[in-house]
Amino acid sequence: MKKIVLAALATTVAMASTPALAAADDSKDFRIRANVAQECSVEDPDNVNFGRLSIDRAPGSGALLVVSGRQTIRQNVWVSCNYGASMSLTSDSMTTSEVNDGPDALDFTDVIPLRMGITASDGTAFNRMFFDTLTKSGDSKVNADAFHDDAELSVVLNPLDLDGKRPLAGRYQAVATLSVGAI
Repeated sequence: MKKIVLAALATTVAMASTPALAAADDSKDFRIRANVAQECSVEDPDNVNFGRLSIDRAPGSGALLVVSGRQTIRQNVWVSCNYGASMSLTSDSMTTSEVNDGPDALDFTDVIPLRMGITASDGTAFNRMFFDTLTKSGDSKVNADAFHDDAELSVVLNPLDLDGKRPLAGRYQAVATLSVGAI
């Protein structure tokens, strides 16, 4: 009986020191991180040129009024922000260096108003903007979500916005700015 008890005791000691009988598996969690900076970009729009505006050259009550119809120049520009960001489109009316200060200044103008807008290609990627330089110098919106879109930018020259005035001779120009970025 002593031999059986000693054999049992020896087996117990041997099993306790055997690695195969070590504790259950062990595991530890660890974190993996990265940061992405806020970034926005806008593709360079092409310059817009309405060319020589047609005016009525015949004598009479309609002489020198713009007779070319409404002109719209559209182009696509990529606008992207990887977060909900603000967006703005600004411009003043086109002006010329010739000052409208003659004795018949009420019949003429040195300002040609514009209408501008930018619309997402699917209509939903960002908030649409539109304005006319008769009443505002721009439009801005805050977008709730990130956007990446080949948007349509349009610039419109509408002779009706001249309100019956004749443009003075000269070169008319304005600078427009399309911005995307921080809120």
